[in-house]
Amino acid sequence: MLEVRPFLSIEQNGNIIYQTDMNFASVPIKLLQFEQYTLDGSVLSAYLSNDALTGKNSEGRGSVILPEGLLDICIQMYGVDRVVPVSNKFCITSNFRLNQAHK
Repeated sequence: MLEVRPFLSIEQNGNIIYQTDMNFASVPIKLLQFEQYTLDGSVLSAYLSNDALTGKNSEGRGSVILPEGLLDICIQMYGVDRVVPVSNKFCITSNFRLNQAHK
C-alpha cells in the first residue's frame, strides 16, 4: 500500500499561479498495487479550495482569482512518507473567460 496526496497546480504560460500548499492537512489516499483508483471532483475539491491553494512562493492563501485566458490545471501524486513525486504530472488546458452579465 502507498499513501499519496494530490498536488494540484494552476498554470499559465508555464508559470504557476496557484498550487496546493505542501503543508495542507488532508486525509491521504491509499493506493494498492494493480488496483485502479478513480479520482473525482469530490476528492479533488478540497485541494482546489482557497484553503489549500497558495500563490507563487506560498503567498496569497485565502483568495483564488484566476486570470482570463488559457490555463493548465495539473495534478501529480506525492508520497506521504517521503514527500516526493510518485507519478507523472498530468495537465488539462482550459480557456477561462469573464462571465458577462446579460442586459
